[in-house]
Amino acid sequence: MTPADLPRLGAPWKARADKLKPVAITAELMSPIACDEALPLMLDGALQHAVIVLATGCEPSDLFAGFVGQAEIPIPVAEETVFVEGRAFIVPRCSQAFFAAPPIPTVRMVKRTSDVEAMGLPTVNMSFGEYKSHLLPMASVVTPWATWYALADVERLTEVLRHVLAVGRTRSHMMGSVSSWSIDELDEDWSWEYHGNPTRPMPAKTGPRMGFRAPYWLPANSTTCRIHNPRSARPPFDGRAVAPAALMTF
Repeated sequence: MTPADLPRLGAPWKARADKLKPVAITAELMSPIACDEALPLMLDGALQHAVIVLATGCEPSDLFAGFVGQAEIPIPVAEETVFVEGRAFIVPRCSQAFFAAPPIPTVRMVKRTSDVEAMGLPTVNMSFGEYKSHLLPMASVVTPWATWYALADVERLTEVLRHVLAVGRTRSHMMGSVSSWSIDELDEDWSWEYHGNPTRPMPAKTGPRMGFRAPYWLPANSTTCRIHNPRSARPPFDGRAVAPAALMTF
């Protein structure tokens, strides 16, 4: 099994064109999210991770070990091609996270340990020296909930989100733990922009260089982008205000 098998194995979780609906996806959170308040928190990477595990039973780090190049990973969110100066960019129809206002920026200390198995050494002393465990400061945001806007296949999205237990970085350290998900159907699609203000990084001729699709750390997935202006209009939807009327809560 290789990453090249993902389009076939992940097909049961890929968005179906005739099932797409504009929705708001809200995560109710139990712990701070490990992310920088100044950088967008995206959901499509977490969806990719869940689909890989569902389709293969493997963690992405194991499946992609030694793999070089791009791999198509189906997700239950629509993807469309954007053309900028003759170049094509495939962008998910899913916004960045919008937090309960105002989110509280903070710093948490996260313990990092050496990966002993990956070293391949006969003995590793982790009590002192270069392999000693240490604490790292991690930028985080305290907020009761986060909402993403998407054009999605609700049935398949629901199935995948059941396997997304946390969002943000360092999820294994109980950061960004999700207590419940809500999906609300909307009349408008805000997955890419709201009143001309981008709701996610969008490829453009000029702008800061940022990732436009997951995996966001991959150099091939970054380019100059239009980004959300926090001082301009943001979608008015409040995930907690309409939760009793949610299309689905789980």
